[in-house]
Amino acid sequence: MEQILTLDRQLFFLINSLSGNTSLDLVMMVLSSHELWIGICLVGAIFVTTRKKKLPLKAILAFGVTIGVTDLIAFQVLKPTFGRMRPCYALEQVHLVQGSCGGDFGFPSNHAANSGAAVAFLSLIAKRKILVIGTLAAILVCFSRIYLGVHYPADVVSGFIMGLVVGRLILKTLFKIKVQENTP
Repeated sequence: MEQILTLDRQLFFLINSLSGNTSLDLVMMVLSSHELWIGICLVGAIFVTTRKKKLPLKAILAFGVTIGVTDLIAFQVLKPTFGRMRPCYALEQVHLVQGSCGGDFGFPSNHAANSGAAVAFLSLIAKRKILVIGTLAAILVCFSRIYLGVHYPADVVSGFIMGLVVGRLILKTLFKIKVQENTP
């Protein structure tokens, strides 16, 4: 287990050491910003409601519930259970791009969990091209969390996987949304 944690710290420092470029720092802060993702969700809601299928309101409700439950599980259940301190609190020489670290615990990453849940949602309703774009955006969000100095790689990988699993379970059981052929 110690070897895995050592590798996690080494990978963290490798990615975090890329920070310091003003333009790239700004891009990573935007990728992690709540405002950007609220805007994307609003555009997505408009997209879903303008489709000709009879899925729109159900899909918007399903998406909201999926993100809400995923976020709640990550923040209220898993973070206190594991109690893993964020690298910006636990390690020295972390380049903290935004100037603030966030809450004490970082495992799993809520940003990554919510991104995983969003990908799960897209995998059930979107065409392959949109799914690929959404997945790439989610991966960039995950990367930005490490780059910014607030999460270890294991935080974002586990958060993303948790979001995928919880998202799929909620969407398939609670909302019975039919799976497309383009699942990740």
